[in-house]
Amino acid sequence: MLYGWDGEIEGKKGDAKQVKSSDELFFIDDLYGGVFQRFECDDKVMTILDKRYLATVDGEKETPEEMFFRVAKHIGSALKARAPENASKDEINHHVKGIIRDFYDMMVSKKFLPNSPCLMNAGLGQTLSACFVCPVDDSMESIFQTLKDAALIFKEGGGVGFSFSRLRPSNDVVKSTSGISSGPVSFMKIYDAAIEQVKQGGKRRGAAIGTLRVDHPDIIEFINCKTKEGDISNINISVGITDEFMDAVRNDKNYWLVNPRNKEKVQELSARYVFNMIAENAWKNGEPGVLFLDTINKANPLPELGEIETTNPCLTGDMKLLTTEGYIPLRDLAGKDNIEIINKDNEVVKSKVFFSGVKDTVKIVLSSGEIIRCTPDHKFMTTEGPCEAKDLCGKRLRFLIDSAGTVLVKKVYPSGKEEVFDFTEPKTHWGVVEGLITHNCGEIPLLPYGSCCLGSINVSKFVTEEKKVNLPKLQAIAFTAATFLDHLIQVNHYPLPQIEEFTTSARQIGLGVMGFADLLSELGVPYNSSEARGIAKDIMMAIKVGADSCSKLLGASCDVGPFSLIDKSIYKGEQRRFSATTCIAPTGTISAIAGCSSGIEPHFALGYTKNVLDGEQLIYYNEQLDKLLKDRGLYTDELKEQIAKEGSLKNTDLPDDIKNRFLTSLEISPEDHIKMQATFQTNGVDQSISKTINLPSDATVDDVKEAYMKAHDLECKGLTVYRDKSREVQVIDIGQKDGNVKVVDKKIVPRPRPKIAHGFTEGAKSGCGKLLVTVNDDDQGLCEIIVETGKSGGCKSQSEALGRLASIALRANVSEEEIIDQLKGIRCAACVKVDGAEGLSCPDIIARIIKGTIKDKREVKEVEAPCPDCGSLLIRKEGCVSCEECGYSKCK
Repeated sequence: MLYGWDGEIEGKKGDAKQVKSSDELFFIDDLYGGVFQRFECDDKVMTILDKRYLATVDGEKETPEEMFFRVAKHIGSALKARAPENASKDEINHHVKGIIRDFYDMMVSKKFLPNSPCLMNAGLGQTLSACFVCPVDDSMESIFQTLKDAALIFKEGGGVGFSFSRLRPSNDVVKSTSGISSGPVSFMKIYDAAIEQVKQGGKRRGAAIGTLRVDHPDIIEFINCKTKEGDISNINISVGITDEFMDAVRNDKNYWLVNPRNKEKVQELSARYVFNMIAENAWKNGEPGVLFLDTINKANPLPELGEIETTNPCLTGDMKLLTTEGYIPLRDLAGKDNIEIINKDNEVVKSKVFFSGVKDTVKIVLSSGEIIRCTPDHKFMTTEGPCEAKDLCGKRLRFLIDSAGTVLVKKVYPSGKEEVFDFTEPKTHWGVVEGLITHNCGEIPLLPYGSCCLGSINVSKFVTEEKKVNLPKLQAIAFTAATFLDHLIQVNHYPLPQIEEFTTSARQIGLGVMGFADLLSELGVPYNSSEARGIAKDIMMAIKVGADSCSKLLGASCDVGPFSLIDKSIYKGEQRRFSATTCIAPTGTISAIAGCSSGIEPHFALGYTKNVLDGEQLIYYNEQLDKLLKDRGLYTDELKEQIAKEGSLKNTDLPDDIKNRFLTSLEISPEDHIKMQATFQTNGVDQSISKTINLPSDATVDDVKEAYMKAHDLECKGLTVYRDKSREVQVIDIGQKDGNVKVVDKKIVPRPRPKIAHGFTEGAKSGCGKLLVTVNDDDQGLCEIIVETGKSGGCKSQSEALGRLASIALRANVSEEEIIDQLKGIRCAACVKVDGAEGLSCPDIIARIIKGTIKDKREVKEVEAPCPDCGSLLIRKEGCVSCEECGYSKCK
């Protein structure tokens, strides 16, 4: 394996594999090594690749092997740019050939796959990254600039995270217009509408997530903004929760809502009231999720970048902060935790100082001759109250404690760009700088314009014949995969220059896991066992060690070197290539390509039946299970059909050891789900984990609250819960049911109208003139009746109402025959008087048209949430909704 120019690491040198026949070979020009292994897949995977991944060049679609080679060649080309000046052409070709083969081999063997944008776009001039963060600052210019930036990212298939926590609350003052603000949720709706337009078409729909801090004044509106199903449908929402809030929940105390515009406390709320509201909404429909902000920030690899949204008020590095050890320049304190500082009330509090970037600054000239340098929006305490630096001229600043001790500001003027710093003060948000009472930032949110290059290792490929995990080989593939992602950063196309600057400077990669449930089943280990968590720890640590070894080797290499922000990171003084190496991201489609289970999720379902044209049914179920049942002489066609119907082994007569090794998501307790997430999180995962805590339909709100508490206690960074059958649009639907409607509080809730329905329109003559009746069909049968009257008259409102009521009845599982019986035979005097009328009344005509469609109605499996692309089951896992049949994913 060839990774650099300082020497070769032991491994293969690009030699062709020995294979059995030419059918297994993929031939490439000799420049790249000649013969490559073929990619093996079934028809389902081939359909996914053909629809979403295989590029068309000069009118001809590439093969899967050509796709993997395109990717390997493009990513491997980064090595050419690193070649020493004295390297010969033969030496360069030798290194490039080797690394292209290594990259190709690990993809075609399904041991590692990069995120979908890389497979789709490598070598084609579009982004190879999957996820981005765009800052939303508290100004109209920033809000719509971010929306424009996000649109460009969505256009290329990327996903975007937004923090709306900096936006002033609704009904707050807007000085520039003498008006009031509309608040974060109103702008989220604008973003949602824009995303709806941008996402139309394309091979990959980028996901969006919006977050709001729990102490924002609009938090109640935010929590409830998706209570009505279908609202803000393009943005998943999460509440940013602090340790302080969780402590208040545990102790049943109030907490303060804080206006982000001026950091003033505006209202006290019961923490338990808000916590219960979050849990109740998540219980109802799976949102909002929760993010534990303090846990996230404890693992921040770039702490000196602090509040990376670039909008926080800051001071220059030579300004001195009052600590228990005297006044110390902020630059000298940057990156340190638990600094004891003096606040405005002369109290000692714990603080943290961090680098905030390079920003525009102003100079404040005092009557005493001193000069203060800071950003224009930094607040100081004056005799008139808090005031931003740009507005200080002519005002008197207050010294610490003694209100009579003041100094006049003579002048404020621009001072160019400088490195600036800020500090935290969790109690009052006011500290002392150069003797003056000054405000701090108080929070550390996500990095702006960050992106992460993602890839996942299929751990099920590393089980030995002795049923052990081959940890050395897993560590080795992690090394190669990390190298791949480093090259990806170099050759990537970035949708925005700010993203390129941050990504190439921070070099954050996210190497993750898929196939974990398959690995446990192969080993015969139940997912909910301590043994499974021990295996999780071992494999994640092996991946972490392999990725970190790559980081250290490349960081120390004279032709590569460390990431440029290393002096502002937790790795200051070391030689590392990456600021972060591991992350468990959604793998919905790439795990389907690899033929393995998703991420670190348990098996979702062990089988299901798919209906195709002409009523034919195809049964899909777990290949591992199929092989095991046949090996042990337990396989029968009847058993296979039962598993396909029910999705699990719960009601079968199979031995317990087989049932336990193939537990499905809903058979695992919330506590065991969370324990597994926490095991990965605290054993080798630098960044976040995408996982869904699936709850059974009879779970309670208290179960959700307990899950949140457990996740916080175990230092998870966030949590997404989903209760089975909790949505009108049901995304989890495995097994037999009594009917295809949802019952809530003993009331029937019709299934929603599908986004796309198919049908026909028939015209008929009635007493009202021309009557147009449209009958639409979805994958469960008739779903909609639309009735329109012609220009010659008739009651348009009654016709529309009749169609709407008939439509609701159809989607509430009322039989077509019952509707026909209610409508047919109704008489209308207008129809009797009109020659050529095609029925006794408009309802009678509608009944006849419905009856005429019944014989043509397709009999399909009852599914409450069909895939919008292919109509197959949608399932919820890894915090997302995806289709295992065609590769559609809401998040990918």
